[in-house]
Amino acid sequence: MTCSLIFAAAGFCLAATNCSNGNKTSDTPPALSFENASKTLEVGETYRPTLRIRHDGDANDTAYDMDGNPLGVTFRSSSPQTVSVDARGIVTGRNVGTATVTAETASGDARCAIGITVRSSNTTWIDAPLSDGIIFSRFVQLPANTVMQGFDVDSRGEIFYTQVTDRYKILVSRSMPDRQATEYMTLCFHGHSSNMAVEEAGDERFVWVGNYANRVDDGNYWHEQVVSRIRYNPGSTHYPWNSDENYFIEAGCLNMNPAVDAANDQLAILYTRVDTPGRYCWVVYSLSEAKALPEETVTLQPLSYGGETESYPLRKDVTPEVRVRNLSRLQPLARFSIPTPAIAWQGYEIHDGRMYLMEGTSGNNDGTTGEAYMTVYDFEGRIVQSRTKVRAVSDLKALTEAGITESGYIESEGVKIRRGKLFLGFASQSKKDGNRRRANIFQYELP
Repeated sequence: MTCSLIFAAAGFCLAATNCSNGNKTSDTPPALSFENASKTLEVGETYRPTLRIRHDGDANDTAYDMDGNPLGVTFRSSSPQTVSVDARGIVTGRNVGTATVTAETASGDARCAIGITVRSSNTTWIDAPLSDGIIFSRFVQLPANTVMQGFDVDSRGEIFYTQVTDRYKILVSRSMPDRQATEYMTLCFHGHSSNMAVEEAGDERFVWVGNYANRVDDGNYWHEQVVSRIRYNPGSTHYPWNSDENYFIEAGCLNMNPAVDAANDQLAILYTRVDTPGRYCWVVYSLSEAKALPEETVTLQPLSYGGETESYPLRKDVTPEVRVRNLSRLQPLARFSIPTPAIAWQGYEIHDGRMYLMEGTSGNNDGTTGEAYMTVYDFEGRIVQSRTKVRAVSDLKALTEAGITESGYIESEGVKIRRGKLFLGFASQSKKDGNRRRANIFQYELP
């Protein structure tokens, strides 16, 4: 069958002529058009475009009965990962980008299209002022007088914290909200614990943290080469070679920091590489597949440790051979990178195919508060919710009234998503408390 095409201005209308449409006896099929030629949505926003029809001989077009759908119109998207469309013609913005949604009659005699642009949305849910409802836990004293580096919240509501002390020790402590954290375990020479996660296994808790770090010139430990899964055992002291489970990506990956989305069976690792300067890299695996890998021995890059304790009074230079689960044996679920953030990153989380990145400054105890920002990315490194300021930490009067800080010192330290809530961690100081470092957790309902 030979058909000529008619283009209409509104919505890229296409209609084939000299074809029977089965709706009227005329040999000329109807013309379909969308009421609008284009539409802009935010990520997650839905929209049902109005479809219009004009039969041969009609002076004007009329709204097409999309619910009754007498012509059996179907819809398709040129890029379902960017814009999805269901059988009723309801369009949803999935990721930042553009796509064309096409409507076509069952006979193929008439079709039309609409251009959809999806833009990032602001994370307006963290733009709320400080309130008692936002504060999950406040002004908690940790075992050492140093800032918290990371945290997690388990299903019982217990909060696990990491903090670095004496440059070479990570203290992993836990407590209920608003309660002083007194019990802890010690991890020596592991790294900085900039991001950590807690995995539940019945009554046991396992801490995921970077390991096999290198002692740098100032005595701190950075450049973690593996991620370890360590049973939480308060009162114990743990060294890199004590780890039961180590996870390795490939040679050259440093500064490794894990996140776990157990509900979606995902393990993510943030890392950097010397050969990709100015980029932060992520790789995401199936958590169950990673844990099921057999162990093998790999040789890590040379590193230094020791010189701080009676047990290890001398600094040692070693090239470790380590038993690991080699993640390069797996097909990643995702792999992406982003430019180095504008200010210091202070934690990240993965959840439902999104990566939530926290940036922040600390303030200077001079009456000016620190700042915190949240940006949300998809697993291709595209921004799906634009960089948004966390309003609750910018109001010194409210922070003072809440008993968190009156000096302005508040520093973002970690982000977690658990049971439909987003938790943000903040270290603070109060002059009334002798400027002792304290830990605070804020909570927000995810949209």
